[in-house]
Amino acid sequence: MKHTVKIYTDSDADIAVVKRKSVTVIGYGNQGRAFALNMRDSGVGVSVCLQERSKSASIAIEDDFPVVRPEDARHADVIMMMLPDHLHGRFFSRYLVGKLRAGQALIFAHGYSVHFAQVSPPANVLCALVAPHGPGTDLRSVFLRGSGISCFVGSAPAGDADTIELALSIAKAIGCTRIGAFESTFEHETLGDLFGEQALLCGGLAALTRAVFDILVGNGIPPENAYLETAHQLRLLAKLVSEDGISGMMQRISKTAQFGSASASDKILNKKLLWDLQRIFLNISSGEFAEQWQKEHDLKSPVTHAFLEQLENSEIERIGQRIRAVIQRK
Repeated sequence: MKHTVKIYTDSDADIAVVKRKSVTVIGYGNQGRAFALNMRDSGVGVSVCLQERSKSASIAIEDDFPVVRPEDARHADVIMMMLPDHLHGRFFSRYLVGKLRAGQALIFAHGYSVHFAQVSPPANVLCALVAPHGPGTDLRSVFLRGSGISCFVGSAPAGDADTIELALSIAKAIGCTRIGAFESTFEHETLGDLFGEQALLCGGLAALTRAVFDILVGNGIPPENAYLETAHQLRLLAKLVSEDGISGMMQRISKTAQFGSASASDKILNKKLLWDLQRIFLNISSGEFAEQWQKEHDLKSPVTHAFLEQLENSEIERIGQRIRAVIQRK
């Protein structure tokens, strides 16, 4: 079944909607800082909510934001949940459950905690999604250049007009409607984000790059050659795909590479791989991944730390550090 996604731009959004409200950003990390700075530069009154012992408190104060305690976050008209996803549930249950008034709004930069019911907003509170398609550093830097990055906007329940109006106002305040705000749902944004990063953008890309590197080296290719023919060229190819699409990228590579891609495609995308990808999606959509990640965090992330340590000590990383040191100083 095909879906037509609404795309909103500056002319569809009224920044006055959020300017009339008091806004508290909970958390001051990558996204939280960018949201807060961009919104303030757009004329929105913003405070930042942090624990007194938070390392980010001094940064928020240096950025000249009022810093409020978690106990006081409930007083804002608009409460923006910019903590890491796995901390939303505990913050919400401790500081916000039973303390919100009708007409307040909860804003999320990722649908994770709402979709997996770690946060259950009351029915009389607006619940909006404003999810930029990039990290906070990009959101801030392109805003300062007078541009923006696109985002998803949504509401829970889906299609609530007042919530979408507020989400678009916030999207305009952070610069996203300069490019485009794509209407989505908490479910679709969450499943798309998790599966995309696990199967392709982070997990899949890293795993396939390492595998191709290891096979080249295992077959007698010097590791420097193997690195330059794999990881080193990813930026160029990703740029071509992002700007011109997959077919556009294919039009810009050599005829040899085109034929090699055609002949290798079915070997790589075999039935087992497709089934394994489906299993990853089912693991996410069933909520099992969210449960696994919460347990992993509660145990101080042993699986994640072991994975990162193995990656840091891998041959492709050792070779990559040496090559980048040569290339990046030119």
